[in-house]
Amino acid sequence: MKIALITPASQLHHCMNRKFQMLIPGFEHNLEYKRYFKVFGTNNGNFVMLDNGAFEGSQLNDRDLLDMGREYKVDELCIPDTMGDSVGTLEQLGRFAAVLRHPSRGDTWKPPRLMAIVQGETEDELISCIDAFAADRFTNVIDTIGIPKHLPATTGWDDIRIRLAKWTQTKYPHKWDLHFLGFVAPGETMGAAQLGVRSMDTSAPFVCTADNVSISLHRVPPRQRWFANLGPEYFHPHLVRQNIDDLDLWAVKEDD
Repeated sequence: MKIALITPASQLHHCMNRKFQMLIPGFEHNLEYKRYFKVFGTNNGNFVMLDNGAFEGSQLNDRDLLDMGREYKVDELCIPDTMGDSVGTLEQLGRFAAVLRHPSRGDTWKPPRLMAIVQGETEDELISCIDAFAADRFTNVIDTIGIPKHLPATTGWDDIRIRLAKWTQTKYPHKWDLHFLGFVAPGETMGAAQLGVRSMDTSAPFVCTADNVSISLHRVPPRQRWFANLGPEYFHPHLVRQNIDDLDLWAVKEDD
């Protein structure tokens, strides 16, 4: 399973040799971060996902998100969603698809791939949301299903993301790639890797290091305020390296 590390600007050197990365709209104010992704997005062989900014509270509207995707030459874009709200998420998906297909866009840039993020407060709502993604009106729109980090806490089921991944693979085999938005626990990461979930994005190795804890021994603390701007003094080199290595190890499929 591929891991996209979300890093403060001071720790971008940990991403230099990683081909799979995620760009966060709310971090764009940091010039070093902005310059890095301007270069990274133009390198052949690299894969950049563009988050929609909802988790950071900086969700862009449809046109601004598409404009940002074009500016950074991203490979996949996360369609706007409403956390915990399947109806609101499907409404946003419908509006986004209409903007994407509108004749006024003409021959302007379109993202190579799109990720729809499943939302809901119960397992039934989440399953209904995925079923709706399969509707004819979204044919040739969705390439990847994103399964968000808040679902275990929201639904009360620790294994909900694994269950959703299994259900989706069974009902819609080979229809979409699957992506886990955020890290929850080592066991879940290992389970996702064994299922063949394509990827996960996370800031956990850096959030844990800034709090001086191991990712393998503690629940991940909340992301620090001004995370994007945290300086190198917050990141002990040995601990951050160990946290990244642990995460990469959990993401390896056993037969790989």
